[in-house]
Formats: sequence, C-alpha cells, structure tokens
Amino acid sequence: MQQLGDDIIEEINVHPDDYHKFIWIPHRPVVKTEANTTTKIRPVINCSLKVNKAPSLNETTYAGVNLMKDIVKLSIYFRSNKFTMLNNFKQTFLQIRLAKEADKNRFCFFMRVGNRLVTYRYKTIIFGFNTSPFILNYALKHHAEKYTSDEFSKILRENMYVDNMLVTSNNLEFLKEVYQETQKKLKEGGFTQRSWNSNSKELQSVMTNQGNLASHGNSYEKVLGMKYMLEFDTLQESTGPEYVSTCLHGAVNLVPKQDLQNAETRPSQYTQGHSKTFPQGHCKQECNTGTPAPRETGLVTGFGWPHGTRKTTWFSLGRC
Repeated sequence: MQQLGDDIIEEINVHPDDYHKFIWIPHRPVVKTEANTTTKIRPVINCSLKVNKAPSLNETTYAGVNLMKDIVKLSIYFRSNKFTMLNNFKQTFLQIRLAKEADKNRFCFFMRVGNRLVTYRYKTIIFGFNTSPFILNYALKHHAEKYTSDEFSKILRENMYVDNMLVTSNNLEFLKEVYQETQKKLKEGGFTQRSWNSNSKELQSVMTNQGNLASHGNSYEKVLGMKYMLEFDTLQESTGPEYVSTCLHGAVNLVPKQDLQNAETRPSQYTQGHSKTFPQGHCKQECNTGTPAPRETGLVTGFGWPHGTRKTTWFSLGRC
C-alpha cells in the first residue's frame, strides 16, 4: 500500500470490544482515465456516512469559513495578462498532519489483507472531510505570513484554489522568479508542487530542464474545473445538452435547464445555483450556441425561454 509506505496511514491494533471508541469510515477506489491525471486511482473516504439515527462525521464538525479565492474572479484573472503559469500540489490534504491521537482515531478504516481484516487510521486530514479545505487554506495562508509581504507571499495567499496555483503576468522574467521562489518557500512548509505548465515556450523550457514540466502528454490542463487548451490559450468547458446560455445583465450565463424551468416561480434566481457566469465583452468568447432555444418547451405550462437563450454544448473563454 503506497499510503502506508508514505507514512500517511498506519496500522493499529484494535480489539473488537473497543471498536466503539473509534470512528470507522467506509472507502472505495475512484479510477480516473484522463491522461493529465497525476494519480490514476484515489481512495474516496465517505465522511457523510450515517448509521441509524446518528449524525455523520461531517454533520458533527464545523466546516470553517470559506478562505478560497472567488472562482469567477480567479477565472477572469487567469485570462488576463500575456503569460500564464500553473501547477498543482502533490497530495495536498495529505500534507497536513494530525497531532492529536483523538483526531487520528476519527479517520479509521478496515481493509482485508489476504485472510486478515486489518485496521488502519489516517495520520493526516483527508479528502471528503468537510473541514479539510478550510484547514488547508488556513495552513497555506499561515505559512505565507512567515515571509516578508512581497509579491511572492501575496501569490501564496491569493492565487491558490484548493491544490492549484495560477499566476499571470506580462513580465516573463517575473514569472521565472515566481517559479523559483514559490517552490523554495512552499518546500519549507512541507508542500511539494508538481505538473508545472505555461503558455510560454521559454518558461516551459526552464521547467523541462529542471524536470518539472507536466509530462502527461495531453493537449490541455485542468484549471478551475475547466479545460485549459494550451495550444489555443483558451479555457473551454463542455456543458452538455442539459445547459443553455443566456446573455443578460452584461454577462454570459451557462444555466442548467432545470433552473430555467423554475424561472416562472422564482425568476430572480434562475441564474443562481449551478450556473456559471462570465462577463460579456470582458474577454473574447465563443459558444457553439446554434439556434435560439424554442420559446415553448412543454415542460412548464406557460413557460418560455428568456430572450437571448440558446442551446449550448461548449463554452470557450479567450485571453483578455
């Protein structure tokens, strides 16, 4: 087991009479087949499990305040300036160690090894625990505060989204400095960056020489949940047939059809929820919108699609 060798989990001896003193969490593997996925098989821990009428682990813990950068603002920032640089962290949550035995005992699980049922526990915070994003972001910001308030520490505080770091600039030499300095400072905090990439061939050459350039061989990187097409320098998202696009209030909105079907009863909220919004005219955009969506859908009596609504299957956002 790789996580056992990496000192992320440890085997514990628990007598069956003492099982009730620990919190046991079910787990399952998730296999990702995308070429640019660094970890193909990930264990997913279900901290939302409820047994009988007892609350789940996630229900009994405070998730903390949201310290993550606003994803819309970060998306717009990523499309600004001429050059961009990105990377992600290796095993982000698993770099945060648990100090107390009581905390470790809250993340225990069973695994069959041969004919034996073996008990393990995590020594770190885990993906799937609702407080983990807050703890990670707080740890990163706390680490950044150790350094002089300069552009590099500002990037550590403000240019992170979960395990992604995004930096843009018109100054290529500045990005080279960021590339070197952030690695040094984050390594001092126990964080390892990987899968570096850029839309600059010169910066890619620097990363290649140091063995840090993303080596998955795919034509895109995943950025903020969207595909970043390196060759065309665009963010692209496949919305699927369940989305439509609207151009209202100076913004392009990708809206789930289900939300629009409820517009008759809550028209002021139909672009909320799972919609994705981008400023119209702020960046070069392209949609395969096709023809306008029909005014009458037959799904809701008296319901018609708002003016400007079109069928959408993908959305591309170019550089500002």
